[in-house]
Amino acid sequence: MLARLIASVFAGEVGEIIGRARAAAVLYVLAALAALCGFGFFIAAAYIAVAEAAGSLLAAIYFGAGFLVLALVLLVWQRAAVRLRVRRSRRRRAADVSAIASAAAIALLPSLLGRRTAVLGLLAPFLAAVGYAIYRENLKSDEDKPEEPED
Repeated sequence: MLARLIASVFAGEVGEIIGRARAAAVLYVLAALAALCGFGFFIAAAYIAVAEAAGSLLAAIYFGAGFLVLALVLLVWQRAAVRLRVRRSRRRRAADVSAIASAAAIALLPSLLGRRTAVLGLLAPFLAAVGYAIYRENLKSDEDKPEEPED
């Protein structure tokens, strides 16, 4: 009985919330349409002012070129945003994969260390990674050294 009462109260509140969200969405759409109409009239007023000063043909050319440049800028901006989003997604995926690999390695470590031969198996890749890091460090330091002139 109490559960039905609580459920009916929450169901009524959810209905009210959905109704308010719909009303707000309709109002926002109407406000956006009114703003677009206002911007349209501002553009028309600017066109009339330029047309009176420079002539109708030149005003049309200026406005056409201006809108084409605006479209180009928006397209370039969108492409840059997509590239940035893809780059961030790749970095996040790489971090997730390394975290999963680390967690799997840590989870398997106790079972691998239980065997005596497994210690050597785990030690070999570690030593190889250390050796490779030393090799890369020495390679970088050799490139940084200035060449000595030959006599």
